[in-house]
Formats: sequence, C-alpha cells, structure tokens
Amino acid sequence: FKATLVHGAYSPGSLILIRNKHDEGSLSKEHDCYLGPFEVICQTRNGAYIIKELDGIIFKQHIAAFRVIFYIARSPEYISEIMEKLAEDELSSGTDFWISESSEEFSAYKSD
Repeated sequence: FKATLVHGAYSPGSLILIRNKHDEGSLSKEHDCYLGPFEVICQTRNGAYIIKELDGIIFKQHIAAFRVIFYIARSPEYISEIMEKLAEDELSSGTDFWISESSEEFSAYKSD
C-alpha cells in the first residue's frame, strides 16, 4: 500500500478518523474500530483536537491525539465534492465559526 497510517500533527481542515473507545474491551468483530470521517478545527496547547463533523456540528469534547488517525479516502473526488457543498451551505446560512486563541473555546455566530 502506498498510504500508511501516520501519526502526527493534523492541520486545520484535515480529515481524520477517531478510534472507537467503546470497542476496546469487546471481542466482537462487528463493531466499528474507527468513527468518522471528521474535520480538524484546531489543536489545543495540550495536544488534543477540536473537531467537527462534515455537516458542521462541533464536538463538545476534545479528542486525545492518540485516538486520531488520517482519513484515507477511497474516492477523494467524492469527499472534495461534499466539502465544497458544505462550504456553500455555510456561506448561504450566514453562520461562521471562530476560535478564541487565549481560552481555546469556540462558538458559532450569525453574521449580519
């Protein structure tokens, strides 16, 4: 395989998968090992990630770096089409997201 799992710093906008921690004690093969894909918003000073779903919903909890891996798409064109459509929807709804650097908090606001 050309693409291998690489752990490292994920830049904002990167697509990632999250390790399903509810499956760690289970011996069942039917559970998903990873959840996602999700988009990285930023990395906190402690190394955890603030992420959002592809439809723009931001996670309440920060995700530990050891649970995150890159998402390797089988069809990158399809993912880019989805991302473009979501960006257009955000622009048409007038909702913007901002992150406060000092407090590492995020919020959504309605632009006028």
